Amino acid sequence: MSAESYINKIMDETGLSRKDIQDLVDEKKAELKGLITDDGALLLIAKELKVEVKKENTDAISNIEVKISDISLGMKNIVLAGRIKDVNKIFNFTRNDGSEGFVGSFSIQDESGEIRVVLWDEDTKILTHENFVINEVVKIINGYTKEGRYQDLEIHVGRFGKIILSPEDIDYNKIPKITQAFTKIGDITPNFKSYSIKGQVLRYTPVKEFVKSDGNTGKVGNIEIMDSTGIVRIVFWNEDVDKIQGIKEGDNISITQLSPRESKLNPKTIELTASPNTIIKKTKGSVQYKAAIAKNIKSIQELEKLVSFKGVITSVREMRKVTLKSGEDVSVLDFEVSDNTGSIRVTAWRDKAEELAEKLTNDMTVLVSNVNLKHNEMFDRKEAIYNRVSEINVIEEEIQITARPKEEKLKTTITKNIKEIENLENSASFKGVITSVGEIRKVTLKSGEDVSVLDFEVSDNTGSIRVTAWRDIAEELAEKLTDEMKVLVSNVRIKYNERFDRKEATFNKFSEIEKINEDIKFTKKASSPSSNKSSQFLETKIESIDSIGFFEIKGSIIKEIDLSKRDLFIYDACPTCFKKDTNCTCEKKEESEKRMILKVVLDDESGTIKTSFFGQQAEELVGKKASEIADMEDLSDVLKDLEGRSLIVRGRASLNDFNDMNNYELKVSEFQFTDPTKELNYLMEELNS
Repeated sequence: MSAESYINKIMDETGLSRKDIQDLVDEKKAELKGLITDDGALLLIAKELKVEVKKENTDAISNIEVKISDISLGMKNIVLAGRIKDVNKIFNFTRNDGSEGFVGSFSIQDESGEIRVVLWDEDTKILTHENFVINEVVKIINGYTKEGRYQDLEIHVGRFGKIILSPEDIDYNKIPKITQAFTKIGDITPNFKSYSIKGQVLRYTPVKEFVKSDGNTGKVGNIEIMDSTGIVRIVFWNEDVDKIQGIKEGDNISITQLSPRESKLNPKTIELTASPNTIIKKTKGSVQYKAAIAKNIKSIQELEKLVSFKGVITSVREMRKVTLKSGEDVSVLDFEVSDNTGSIRVTAWRDKAEELAEKLTNDMTVLVSNVNLKHNEMFDRKEAIYNRVSEINVIEEEIQITARPKEEKLKTTITKNIKEIENLENSASFKGVITSVGEIRKVTLKSGEDVSVLDFEVSDNTGSIRVTAWRDIAEELAEKLTDEMKVLVSNVRIKYNERFDRKEATFNKFSEIEKINEDIKFTKKASSPSSNKSSQFLETKIESIDSIGFFEIKGSIIKEIDLSKRDLFIYDACPTCFKKDTNCTCEKKEESEKRMILKVVLDDESGTIKTSFFGQQAEELVGKKASEIADMEDLSDVLKDLEGRSLIVRGRASLNDFNDMNNYELKVSEFQFTDPTKELNYLMEELNS
């Protein structure tokens, strides 16, 4: 039958006009990117419209093949030839009508790329054929594209399609054989759908359980694998976590059928995900590692994963012991390597720490090889972790470092006032009066190390700032700082505290604090029930809050707490960062805890303001733990007890254009219930004076 005859037949059987048919032909040619003739497109359209096509013409359609790289979403009637790259398991499922269905898949590769092919029901039987093996050639006829689970393209073969194993009409020489069974980690890209790799286990993260959105329990575990070209993280979910049982750091292994995707922890990197078809085997021999040497230490901040670099050791800290959450006591050593562009901190653990503590000294010129990089969120910089394949060797090279004579100090400009710090980034120096010194306390870092921490407040007549010192500096300052001491604080790091929406300062190795004899004005409150608290807060009436800043107000809780408006909200939180456990980015995941947010309205007769209590402050206000509140069915009595209570509240006011009261709302950092008797006495004193 000629093309003209087909046009007439399509017009007769479908009612389409000649122009309609020509438009369909043009669309089909565009869909197949010019890889088909007008006659071929016409035959495909006839078939799609259920217009009878003679067998000889159907065979002609089968000869119109595309390459994998030419395939796009929405394509139909795809004819494709390639080699089998991997074969996945067949799964059975129950349809909505109660019948049993089957689905299976395999990956096919040609010279232009790779794509997953999905088969259904009877068609899945070919996956079990003895000749359906890796590198065998197959031909797909009448496939169509769909978007897969991870928004990647798949070819589906429906009831009108078929798979031909070892087709006779294909030139096998035109389809390259799959010769490289294992891919180098440095060569992994998102372009291919499946990878198999070999390497050494650099890091093993124990399997953890979590609650899925449907309420069921899920499992997740991961390992990091290193070869001579890089490091990659591999994630195992649910039943697949059983595959890493018995795997330990230092094992040489091979892993097959891993899917690449963009890492959620670091969008710039690719991680691999295991599947039910993934197989792990322990291998013999060792992997040779040789990470590229960085141009200079400053350039390391732009690199990822494995790196080598040269420099001079400018600081070696004393080795210390830390207790991990597992209860294990391990050795830790930190040292710093510098050149004329900057410096980087290197941390070694366990036996490596003990080995390096014996041989490292200041001013040693070294080549540090094969360390992996990690981002330190606290200081917003890359640091190096010494691992089991890392090396450090003394070298005979002259490397310049940025020397800082002992009498020279790192200098940052002294701010005009403390309020000005809100507009600064990185570091600052400022003058003020110490208005509060907290108790020195011990905290456990994610690494398991117990360290000392001290917080103190420095104020002037424009505001105040919280300063935090760590480790030995905290212990030193705790001995000498007192309230109302006038000080110059120099070279502290400025960081934004998201929780309290404010800038704070952190002591570092260049920071200093010295007592000065200057007349510094600061807001000092009268002796009231709150006078023993921090002077960073400016006691005020609600109606006069007209700027962002720290304030102290006295008021009573009015309005009933409305649960329907989420005035009381309880969620599962990370105990370290306090974010929802689903949003937590902490490297070491800990068991979540219940955390509460409570919003009340305070009235001081001059006005009202919405006030938010978080975590421990909310628990103290209610008088119950968040976990207790979460288990209670009726909260009416608990919440009713809050109405009318009088409070002294201190916190930061921020703009809120969405409430119907004051344009500002208060985030509480501390509060106390007022003592009616003391409050009355205080008012009498004010009246008498």
